[in-house]
Amino acid sequence: MSSSRIAICGKGGVGKTTLAALLGRCLAGRPNTRALLVDADPAGGLSLALGLRPEKTLNDLRVAALEAARGAAGDRRELAATLDYLLLEALVERGNLALLSAGRPDERGCY
Repeated sequence: MSSSRIAICGKGGVGKTTLAALLGRCLAGRPNTRALLVDADPAGGLSLALGLRPEKTLNDLRVAALEAARGAAGDRRELAATLDYLLLEALVERGNLALLSAGRPDERGCY
């Protein structure tokens, strides 16, 4: 199975979100093709453009994973299972289209 990765970046206001939403829908509409879109914009415009509402963001996952790692007491399998579960909670799917939204960190600095 082959896979491709496409990154869309550039200055603000040039249509990155619109292009990503259209491209994602187009790819997901093809037979035997799945599309995973990752919205790295803290404003979360891609989820709005796609009409998908994530319950949790990757930032929520990051915070929960740090808490789980602190409480895992060395049990790597339990931590791995927790991370898998958290990732699935953050994933929003509709048909062949899936979305992960980065969200916005509450603390200073970047991820």
